[in-house]
Parts: sequence; C-alpha cells; structure tokens
Amino acid sequence: MSRTIIKFTSPFNSNAVFDAFGKFMYRENFEFVQKNGEQYWKKGVGLLTAPQFLKLSVNNDGSYVLEAWIKFAILPGVYVGEMGTKGFVGALPKQLLKERVDKTLMAMQANVIYQQ
Repeated sequence: MSRTIIKFTSPFNSNAVFDAFGKFMYRENFEFVQKNGEQYWKKGVGLLTAPQFLKLSVNNDGSYVLEAWIKFAILPGVYVGEMGTKGFVGALPKQLLKERVDKTLMAMQANVIYQQ
C-alpha cells in the first residue's frame, strides 16, 4: 500500500497554511528532513512504533496536497516499504498518524477535494 494523499483547499493564503502546518509539526515533535530531493516531516526512528511521515506541497492552481505514510524499520534508520493510513497491518501507528492528519487538516480549515 502506498502513501495516503489528500488534495484540499484552504481559506488561508499559502504562507498561513505552511506556517500552521510547520507549527503543528514542531508541537508534535516531528523533524524536518530533506533527503533524495524530497522535503518532509518525520517522527520516530522505528524503535517502538513505525516512523511517521508527513509532506505538504502546493499546486499551481492554489490547492494543496498532504501526503502521509509510515515505514517499518528493520533497524533504526533502515526502513522498508511505505503504507498510508488505511488497512490493518500497522494499525496502531496508522491510527496515530491518521489522528495527526485530521488535526492538521482542521488547523488549516481544509476543504478536502479528494483522498486516496
């Protein structure tokens, strides 16, 4: 299973959306990562639960895309596969991530266009 992808709009301008998202990520103890040309937020290294990842980007039409996924660690810092927030495998970390996604969307007053 791949990442959960949510396309949405917000009544706030782009700066306010990214500011709200960044503040939420810091409050939730996520760290900002730039790796392999991709920028995202990460929480955890896989010692107790699967690491959680969130990424926010803006489209040319002014809509936003929020991506959420977890990975399973076979060793700290060594991950295999990506899974979105749906499905039974990894149910607990997926539920924790889904709750964070919902809170993030609420903070940005998101109007969801589609979710996959």
